[in-house]
Amino acid sequence: MLYSFEEVESIKSRIVIMGRYHQVLGFVICGVSLLLMGSSWRCSCGNSSALLLCRREERDALLEFKKSLFESNSLNGFLSSWEAEDCCVWEGLSCDRATGHVIRLEILPQPRVTIIENDPFSYEWESFQSDPAVSASELSPSLLRLRYLNHLDLSGLSINGSTPIPAFIGSLKHLSYLNLSNVGFQGAVPPHLGNLTNLEVLDLHFNYGLLLAHSHWISRLVALKYLDLSGVSPRKAQDLMQVLNSLPSLSHLALRSCFSAGAFSISPGLFNSSFLARLQYLDLSDNSLQGPIPTFLQNMTSIRHLYLSGNELNCSIPIWFSNLNGLVHLDLGANWLDSIEGGFSFFIRDKCRLRFLSLEDNQLQGEIDRNSSGFCAFGLEFLDLSRNLFTGIIPEGLGQLSRPEFLGLSDNLISGSIPPSIGENLEMDKLFLHDNLLTGTIPASLCKLRSIQVLDLSRNNLSGWIPNCWGNATFNFISGKHRNFSSMMELDLSHNLISGSIPPSIGENLEVEYLFLNDNLLTGPIPASLCKLRSVSLLDLSRNKLSGWIPNCWGNATFNFISGKLWNFSSITELDLSYNLISGSIPPSIGENLEVESLFLNDNLLTGPIPVSLCKLRSVSLLDLSRNKLSGWIPNCWGNTTFNFISGKLRNFFSIMELDLSHNLISGSIPPSIGENLEVESLFLNDNLLTGQIPASLCKLKSVSLLDLSRNKLSGWIPNCWENATSLSLINFSSNRLSGVIPSSIGNLDLISLHLNNNSLHGEVPDSFRNLLGLMTLDLGENKLSGVLPEWLGVDFQVLVFLRLRENHFTGTLPMQLCLLQLQLLDLAVNNLHGTIPRCFGSLIGMSHRSSSPERNDYLVAPSVPYWDAEPMTEVMKGRELEYTTNLKFMFSLDLSSNNFSGPIPHELTSLNLLNSLNLSHNLLSGNIPEKIGDMKWLESLDLSGNQLSGEIPPSISLLTMLSHLNLSDNNFAGKIPKSSQLDSLYVSDHSIYSGNPLLCGDPLLNKCPVQKEAPTPPKIPSRENMGGSDPLDKVTFYGVVMLGFATGFWGAIGILVFKKSWRAAYFTFAEEIANKIYVAVSLKVAKLKTVMRGE
Repeated sequence: MLYSFEEVESIKSRIVIMGRYHQVLGFVICGVSLLLMGSSWRCSCGNSSALLLCRREERDALLEFKKSLFESNSLNGFLSSWEAEDCCVWEGLSCDRATGHVIRLEILPQPRVTIIENDPFSYEWESFQSDPAVSASELSPSLLRLRYLNHLDLSGLSINGSTPIPAFIGSLKHLSYLNLSNVGFQGAVPPHLGNLTNLEVLDLHFNYGLLLAHSHWISRLVALKYLDLSGVSPRKAQDLMQVLNSLPSLSHLALRSCFSAGAFSISPGLFNSSFLARLQYLDLSDNSLQGPIPTFLQNMTSIRHLYLSGNELNCSIPIWFSNLNGLVHLDLGANWLDSIEGGFSFFIRDKCRLRFLSLEDNQLQGEIDRNSSGFCAFGLEFLDLSRNLFTGIIPEGLGQLSRPEFLGLSDNLISGSIPPSIGENLEMDKLFLHDNLLTGTIPASLCKLRSIQVLDLSRNNLSGWIPNCWGNATFNFISGKHRNFSSMMELDLSHNLISGSIPPSIGENLEVEYLFLNDNLLTGPIPASLCKLRSVSLLDLSRNKLSGWIPNCWGNATFNFISGKLWNFSSITELDLSYNLISGSIPPSIGENLEVESLFLNDNLLTGPIPVSLCKLRSVSLLDLSRNKLSGWIPNCWGNTTFNFISGKLRNFFSIMELDLSHNLISGSIPPSIGENLEVESLFLNDNLLTGQIPASLCKLKSVSLLDLSRNKLSGWIPNCWENATSLSLINFSSNRLSGVIPSSIGNLDLISLHLNNNSLHGEVPDSFRNLLGLMTLDLGENKLSGVLPEWLGVDFQVLVFLRLRENHFTGTLPMQLCLLQLQLLDLAVNNLHGTIPRCFGSLIGMSHRSSSPERNDYLVAPSVPYWDAEPMTEVMKGRELEYTTNLKFMFSLDLSSNNFSGPIPHELTSLNLLNSLNLSHNLLSGNIPEKIGDMKWLESLDLSGNQLSGEIPPSISLLTMLSHLNLSDNNFAGKIPKSSQLDSLYVSDHSIYSGNPLLCGDPLLNKCPVQKEAPTPPKIPSRENMGGSDPLDKVTFYGVVMLGFATGFWGAIGILVFKKSWRAAYFTFAEEIANKIYVAVSLKVAKLKTVMRGE
């Protein structure tokens, strides 16, 4: 049975505003009172204030209660009204109009309630995002003196510490409403609450420290209709359900987030109980319920609101759900359900009252329904089927829902086109169709969605043009007037195949806050009308093919046709025009008044200088102008104070977090002002034409973590002042013209990556570098550094992955401490190192694995450091210099080439089975190639040339199927070359891979290996049975077969030449060419021999 509105008032005790009847009655009482008693009597006139002054003893009790409370905003806060003489007018208080007793106490306004068809359990609580304004360490027992209190709501109070619910609340026996939700109580719920026999509403939800140790006291609450124990942990679920079964009036039960996995259960004896039959509201969400949907739910014939979301329910939605025809609100989202028995249409066929349906975030499959007739009769206001595996097309019937506010079909496998009927008469607030397989064009009927706030069609395969109707006025058939399409807050058409130009109408009247058109195929210029989007905070047009110039209107004042005033385009926080074909210069107006926080103009064709007006972007945190053709100098205003026209004061430009001017044509020197006040975290000036010295002011950037000045023409010494730049984690000064010694102050930083390569630095590696224990990359290659390799590079450098010291003047031997590192790349090539290669190099764990069947990707270094895996590094591999950036983490290399190492190649190196490249060329190595070289299965490049290696090439080398570069030239190898298709293809592409090894033979070389003579076999002694001679017929047969074979072979070869003239001519021509080549070769040898003899 449904409750009347008056019963709702008693259940929630004035959750909603008093009805008109009570308001009229209040006015009548006020009028009579004023006429009979004069102005000394005060009335409430339509509210719940008392006709009499509140009782003195109750006022004193409330003031004592106030002393126990703390309010952050004491001037204008909740308790500021608790000063008047009459406590009945205090905020949150209500008194009985006849007696003056306090009957109602609320701290902070209660949540607003929306009632559907006088349904007492249809409301949705409004959550407060801010912290409570009133707090206390404990509840004052002075509340006991409010003896006539029947309504107590402390849901806006925050209790500090581990405070339990005070037992004295159980003595407030007049209470019919008690709300202690979100207060922060902990410990056991006192059984004294069972004394509140008049209680109709008990709300303890989201006191996550509460424990329901015993539930028997609940059975004494015989008047209870509403019970919310969400977040409270009951000790025994079955006991609780048995107790709840004894409550004759309970119709609302919320047990959200109460039980651990497998803890909730109902005794089979309750399956057919009247308790389940009369429940109208049940919330069991977020309880880790497992298995199929519980069968006891099918007996809940009165259920109207059912919440089972956030569990682990699996299998299918049972067919008996179709019998729960009274459902108004059903939430089965965030489970593992995989199908709907009878199909979606059958599931909701008779649910004419259904207003809210959520099946999102499951694994439901199949088509939603092609039959549109099933949707016409329903008044669904919320339908969410997103994040499932639904296929098929969008049903036409969804466009005929009478009053939907939310339609979510996103993150499915739905294909086909968007039906135009969706936009015909739909009063839609939010429409989510993103992340599907939708094709076709965007129907123009969507422009008729006059109430739409969020429209998301992103990540599909939609094509065609953007409709030219968004932003134009549309005709309102209800009011008979034109209505501007101005209610939209978010429009997302990104990640599709939409082409054509951006329609100018989109910026006419659209009050959009978020506009995403990125990752499409849009062409043409950016329409200037977008500057009129006065409410937009995020505009993303990136990754298209837009051309032309940036409109010169952003930042300028625009005329507001509603207010008749100029309006500054100052609400935008992010503007992204990157990855397009935009040309021309950056308009100065973009920095005039724009309150932009993120500005991305990178990867375009922009030219000209950087406008000085960008220094006025006082709120900018991300500014990316990289990969353009910008020229001129870096403005000398970044870091200087700028004038704030609003406050009339100078303001420092200190809010920027990332400044990227890389990959341009910017020249001149780095302005010293850039390091004065700039709180930049990432500064990229690399790949430009910058000259001059590195300014010492950069050392003042206390917040900078990434500093990249590489690939410029900077000269002079590196300043020795970095000890204060304590946030620096990556430094890249490579590929400049820097000279002098490496500053020792760098060793005091907490660096992750250091690139000083390709300069003219000299001296030794500073001893302070022993402090860089968090270093992952150290690249000092291509300099003039000298001395021995530092011995402190050892076990303390646990995360050092890339060590590159090539092309310097280092001397000495390889320190054994290198074997303790987890190196993935070690490049010591082109130095003056000598000695033997340590055998312990085979234990470099960063280049090897130990499992029997490993996956190589399990050993890739993937640190959670921004930019680390995208920093460039040049490495010699496959005989040429290659630059690695995003794929650097896949690089495993050992390069000791062009030194003076001697001795054999340690066979332990074959344990480095993750290596891509092994280069030991141009040393003095001797001995054989290790036999197990074939174990290095990931090897792509192997260079052992220019040594004194000897012996045969191991046959296992043919197992290197990934090999694409091989050089074994200029050694003393002998014997037959192993045979494999991989080795043959390498020789075809480079004939020199075996050159300089005169004793090598066999394919693919012309030098054939000598045939080994077999040992003569002893004559067979005839047996005694054959002493008498052989059979004459056998002899005749043998000689006949020999002669027949000879004749066949002779005429097969010679006969063709006799009868085929063209073949005969070709044969003799070939023979003549061979003879000539032999003659020339012999003549050259003889001539060379004569020359040598004459010289002697």
